Amino acid sequence: MADNEELEVERRRSDVSSQELATILYKSDANLRRLKRLWNAVEGDPAFCKKSRPWQNHEERYVSACAKLRRLVELKVELGVQSLEEMYDLYLAVDESLPIDVHLSMFLPLMMLHTNSEQRKLWLQRALDFEIIGAYAQTELGHGSNVRGIETTATFEAETDSFIINSPTQTSTKWWPGGIAHTANFAVVYANLIIGTKNFGPHGFMVNIRCEDTHAQRPGISCGDIGSKLGYNSMDNGFARFNNVRVPRFNMLAGFAQVSREGVYKKQEGAEKVNFGIMLGVRVRLVANSSYVLARVLCIAVRYSCMRRQGQVGPKNKAIEMQVIDYPTQQRVLMPLLGLAWALHFVGEMMQKRYDEYLAAAAAPSLALLPDLHLMSSGLKVPLPLLNASGLKLAFSFLIFFLPPTLLLRR
Repeated sequence: MADNEELEVERRRSDVSSQELATILYKSDANLRRLKRLWNAVEGDPAFCKKSRPWQNHEERYVSACAKLRRLVELKVELGVQSLEEMYDLYLAVDESLPIDVHLSMFLPLMMLHTNSEQRKLWLQRALDFEIIGAYAQTELGHGSNVRGIETTATFEAETDSFIINSPTQTSTKWWPGGIAHTANFAVVYANLIIGTKNFGPHGFMVNIRCEDTHAQRPGISCGDIGSKLGYNSMDNGFARFNNVRVPRFNMLAGFAQVSREGVYKKQEGAEKVNFGIMLGVRVRLVANSSYVLARVLCIAVRYSCMRRQGQVGPKNKAIEMQVIDYPTQQRVLMPLLGLAWALHFVGEMMQKRYDEYLAAAAAPSLALLPDLHLMSSGLKVPLPLLNASGLKLAFSFLIFFLPPTLLLRR
């Protein structure tokens, strides 16, 4: 019996419609057709071949990822992909963390949500067209999640109507930003806003870190690669230091806080919380993306378990090797993880819906939704890599609590 025939036998033994399941997962038949068009374009393109990946070092992985990035941008144009959400769908099919990972997940949302209308007009479309590739420079060598502890400064200079950005200490070196080592030509740099003698805390500043024509580093800016990592080696995670780098006052992201020509600071209520909402959006997307990654792994594992035969059962003269999937010990490993993949998918949908509601409310302004959303996204981030009994229990609890009963009962 051919390999594909054995799989077909397993599929025929189930009365669950894969087409109906796919429609539930992807909302509609029309959306599923759209996604398949994007996926097939990537799958059928030799530029995205993964055969050499296992033996490539960090530099080779990065160079290969740059070639894939170039082809991905070409595909974006060929397929008529316009929105950021469509770009996410196309990018996920690549199965590789390309050097635009942070550009898509953090830099573009910043351009959309944390700028004023004049800034969006100047930067957003160029970023969507990849004329601008951006990094998110917040974490420092001495301070990671403790954003209040960052040391980089942006001092307002009234005479030139600009901010002067400095890295005053070694520990203020921006450390780990994806894309900043080689790829990005712009970065949103988080620095303490200083006007006169007063420190107004961390704010985001749009900084042109490399010349758009030559890609050479701008004066006063020093960037480099932090080197090979345990994972994520197709990304050029890097460092950056700033020595009296002057940027126009216009370049402070002005969606929630502004500085006037006279140096007067004004902010929207709750701006200090909203300013870091992009990190919240990344955690929300992480839930659904974890489902996507886990489902891909399980697709391989389950299909292999259906094909692989091992052990012997029955009389010695009629020994039969069993499919591995029929062993209870194998089912005990795979089936809970399969359930978790489904749970994460629907919890991810719920989290995205709540995040969209928060964005709408934050513009009001109203931050009533922020504490719960922060708590849930942070709590879900913890058990995802653990995949232990507690993580399963939490995921299934979310699934049962948030899903309509009619959906749970459908086959």
